[in-house]
Amino acid sequence: MRALKRGFTLIELLVVVILIGVIYSIAAATLKGKESQNAADWSLEKLDLTMREFSSGYIRLLCEGDRCENCRVVDRNGEELIGDLNIFAQTPKVLYFDESGYLGDMKFPADRCFEMERFENGAISDMLVEHQNRFYRYYAYMLPSEMFVSLEEARASLDPRARIPQYSSEFFSEID
Repeated sequence: MRALKRGFTLIELLVVVILIGVIYSIAAATLKGKESQNAADWSLEKLDLTMREFSSGYIRLLCEGDRCENCRVVDRNGEELIGDLNIFAQTPKVLYFDESGYLGDMKFPADRCFEMERFENGAISDMLVEHQNRFYRYYAYMLPSEMFVSLEEARASLDPRARIPQYSSEFFSEID
């Protein structure tokens, strides 16, 4: 008896193509969700917390481009840990301040428009970032960032007297 050679029917091929399409659409949606979640993690409102969550020691957030649109996180050796972060819609104005509250424009190298560091001890760069008519105050040591709607409010946050205890009872907690 002679064996019949049988190929795939049109129905079988269509089923395979449809299954591949469904699997591809699920995978694409999952990857897109992770990308948007990653971008959301890098918003200016929680930039300090995100920088402090890294398990490695020293890291640096670098942003480049005409509008500061290309941001990436690198380690001490310049190895990229995360790339293609879209944090800024336009180049931010970054101010530094000293203990007396003097504000000055922060200067970055010519190829960068923004840079923030996270050191081994968990501290981040202490700065004030103006972006889209808001001011984001980042504290070096474990204080959460704050957002202000005016430069006057942001400047008031620089006054150290607000964090210095005024009365002796504030220095010590009562013991029951």
